Amino acid sequence: MRFNKTEGRFLNAFYRRGPVAAHLLLRSGNDPRILVAFPAGDSGVGLWFAHQEASVSWRLLGELSALERKDAKSRPLHGIE
Repeated sequence: MRFNKTEGRFLNAFYRRGPVAAHLLLRSGNDPRILVAFPAGDSGVGLWFAHQEASVSWRLLGELSALERKDAKSRPLHGIE
């Protein structure tokens, strides 16, 4: 399952397949940010940018897909790309 929803300057993209579940939030404007939440793993990551003189406008270049790797101890890591 995947779908996108734009509300004002916020672009939300949701993805779920097997063990991968993620919510990507992109905030456009002069104070842009990127947030990715992984609710099934109770984790996430955020990136806040410095104030921009020119307004930033995010767009997705394709559909989200699952990314699965193993760490140095062969534990599964799940994400999106």
